[in-house]
Amino acid sequence: MAASDRIAGYHDLYWMEYGVSASAVLLGGTGPDGIDLELEEASTPIMGDALGPTTIIDHVNQGGNCILSFVIQEVKLAVVRKFMNPWTQSIGTPTYGEFRVGTPGHLASQMAYGTLQAIPRTGTPAASYNASGGSGLQFVGMRVGPRRFSLDTRARFVPVRFQCVPFDIGSGVMGWVKYISTIS
Repeated sequence: MAASDRIAGYHDLYWMEYGVSASAVLLGGTGPDGIDLELEEASTPIMGDALGPTTIIDHVNQGGNCILSFVIQEVKLAVVRKFMNPWTQSIGTPTYGEFRVGTPGHLASQMAYGTLQAIPRTGTPAASYNASGGSGLQFVGMRVGPRRFSLDTRARFVPVRFQCVPFDIGSGVMGWVKYISTIS
């Protein structure tokens, strides 16, 4: 596990679906475990004959992936339905819904990617530790992986895997995450 100066803890999660650039809506909150952020970097090794056929002398960057894992609590149902069903939502008309099948061949960037913002709750260690320079995080991507439904009386805790995509974090710089002070 890599070192980070970020502190896990309670976060409020906000969502802007594709095509929306302001007025993020509350998705819900995380529990005490906060958000797990997994960065995977890929590279191709370059081997050198002069030092032996298996000696690696350099690497070529081949990109990578960023995945978030978290559990939504205090669910805001209408927003979570859109968020959890990215392939069946459409711009302008809320035709998203549980148990609907998306159209094969659609590009996610045209209908499913949105902006996820995670703001640490006021008064928590996560908020106070990184208060200077923006303690919130912004990501672009979509919910991926299986969805679980519980048809019982338990409280609704929604486990999520979120695939991030690179985006312009300012001045043409591409990144997985952008530090923010407030929601959009």
